[in-house]
Amino acid sequence: MQFDVSVLWNWVSFGLAAIVLIGNAVEKIGKAIAAARKPNEEQDAAIRSLELRMDSVENKLARDKDRLDAYEDGMRVSQQALLALLDHSLDGNNVKQMEEAKDAIQKHLLNK
Repeated sequence: MQFDVSVLWNWVSFGLAAIVLIGNAVEKIGKAIAAARKPNEEQDAAIRSLELRMDSVENKLARDKDRLDAYEDGMRVSQQALLALLDHSLDGNNVKQMEEAKDAIQKHLLNK
C-alpha cells in the first residue's frame, strides 16, 4: 500500500465524518432524553401544585371544623340553659340547674 496525500486525506475526512456523526447522534439522544423527561417534569409540577392546593383546602377545612365544633358547643350550652329556664318557669324550682346552666354559659363564653 502506498502512502500519499490522497490516502491521508481519505483517513482525515473519514475521522472528521465520524466525529460529526457521533456528535449528531449524541445531540439526538440528548433531545430524546429531554423529550422523554418533559412529561414527567410537567406532571411533577402539576402534582406539586395540586399538593399545595390540597394543603390549603385541608387547613381551611380544619379551621371550619373547629369553628363548627365551637358553634355546636355553644348551641348545646344555650339549649341546656333554655331547658333550665323552661323547667324553672314550669315549677319554680330547679335553681341549681339554672346556676349550672349559667356557669356553663360563662365557661363557654370565656373560653373563646
